[in-house]
Amino acid sequence: MVPDSSMPVRYRFDGFVLDAAAHMLRRNDGAVLPLRPKSFATLAYLIEHRCRVVPRWELIEQIWSGVHVSEDVLVGCIADIRHTLGSSRNVIRTVPKTGYQFVAELQGEPPQARSQQRQSRFKWLPVTVAAVMLTGGLAAWRYWPRPPVEVGWWRFDEPISGRVRDSSPRGNQGRTVGLLTHTREAPSGHALEFSGNSHIAGDTHGVGFPRGDASFAITAWVRVSVIPKQHGPIFHFGSVGHSPRSNAHLFMTSSGALCFGWGDGYGTACGGEAVTDGKWHHVAATYNSQAKRLTIYVDAADYARQITDSPGQLGGGAPWMIGSFQTGGYPFVGWLSDVRLYRGNVTHPQIAALAGCTSPGAVRLRGGNGYFVPLYRATVEAPPAQPYSPGSFEYSGFGKGGAEFALPDGPCSLASLRGASLAADLRISSELYLPADTAAGPFFRARRVGPGDPLETGRSSGYWLRLDASGEVTLHSLAHPEDANAPPLAKALAPVPVHAKEWHRLEAEAHGAVLRAWVDSQPVSFSLGGRFSQAVPLDTSATENAAGILVQAPQRPTDAILVRSIAVVDADHPEAGRAQPQP
Repeated sequence: MVPDSSMPVRYRFDGFVLDAAAHMLRRNDGAVLPLRPKSFATLAYLIEHRCRVVPRWELIEQIWSGVHVSEDVLVGCIADIRHTLGSSRNVIRTVPKTGYQFVAELQGEPPQARSQQRQSRFKWLPVTVAAVMLTGGLAAWRYWPRPPVEVGWWRFDEPISGRVRDSSPRGNQGRTVGLLTHTREAPSGHALEFSGNSHIAGDTHGVGFPRGDASFAITAWVRVSVIPKQHGPIFHFGSVGHSPRSNAHLFMTSSGALCFGWGDGYGTACGGEAVTDGKWHHVAATYNSQAKRLTIYVDAADYARQITDSPGQLGGGAPWMIGSFQTGGYPFVGWLSDVRLYRGNVTHPQIAALAGCTSPGAVRLRGGNGYFVPLYRATVEAPPAQPYSPGSFEYSGFGKGGAEFALPDGPCSLASLRGASLAADLRISSELYLPADTAAGPFFRARRVGPGDPLETGRSSGYWLRLDASGEVTLHSLAHPEDANAPPLAKALAPVPVHAKEWHRLEAEAHGAVLRAWVDSQPVSFSLGGRFSQAVPLDTSATENAAGILVQAPQRPTDAILVRSIAVVDADHPEAGRAQPQP
């Protein structure tokens, strides 16, 4: 990271000197302290922006320059910095669910600047809110983005009457044009068939719709059986005309592939694979205004992406359309369900959770069919072939990832996507395929989180039982996010030989104040203070009782981590008996 030329190249604080020009951290006595490059860049960035809380997403974008990493990697850098600073580790303040701030006073800094820094620790958020209100939030938005919200949500759950209701609070109602057939056989419950001579026209130009260069996303369930004769529009909004990037559309090409981007040919992301197999697919298209990136996901998997070279200029000069372009042309042919428009950045984990919530079945839970909430900004995906699903996912990233088990709440609004509160006493089993130097296993009695969130916070409880590809079995606490090197609560060697890139079943049973575990149906004996026991003591104070599967890969593995055959039952359920090892 190159420091701002207007800033000093040396910062002195608490007996340390950070030399930004020499890329060196040392004590006042001259001793050089080892600090990894990304950790050094993180510390320097926090110091340079010490007048405010720096959000996690901003640190990741600035330090890793657009490379996709999980928040767990950032947490590791913060832990590395604090370990190096030792007794001065508190110079970095953690703001839960937000980010970090450097709070030490710099030697030689003018008193006025120190006073402003102290005030910012308490007054930054109100000042930000005021800036949003008075200036439209252009500056503050960069540092504290609001969560995305539905500004148009057409569920098609009303009887055919010539009207289409908006389930968002914006009131963007529509009217049907031509013949539309209604069904309740879609993944989300209701759908309309567009026969090629019909569409939906908005009564408004889009109240609350994204304007200018705002980030946004379009999602829909789509089923198409035949390749369109011409482009088949799914959703179109903005100002019609030849002004660059003034309108946006999601459509299907005459080859059956999906495209998304600006109208009039000013930048479009297109996939190469047809999605005209007659099956329902969850389609999501996002525009990230900070990265200038257009992305399409199909069934929560990457489908196409494109970087644009200019900002959006979305207008509001024409009614929005479903199943037709605003200027007319050949209409969409096929089925559409649960069409939504969001204003704001919608992340891949949120899209994966939304797709799962509106079509649950990934895992069976008490209360019905469940779905996965991806964790740590690192997505998990359905494996490409049987016999891995349902109850299966794969993880091909690095760092920590995984999924929390969730149950649909009904409409599955973006704000309601969270893990389920399950029984405290659970039996969780799964089969794991672990490349070398990776680990995975169930977690339980943890907090409920949303898509992309970390499990660990200072308020967290919960445990993670992990099987390493080397055969080590360890139990970890989820209550200490800042201590990345904390020793496990208990450890053992698997009772059977464990080999990388082979399937092994790991089972965990939390019952009352003890945990028991099995590998390939053989009980695990943990080392506890010089003795061995098959029962590990647990703290029973957890209140949220969420559960799921965590995976970890310090470096990007050559093969994906695979998880299959997930089973979750109450610990005293008749089905809680140990499953037989798989061939």
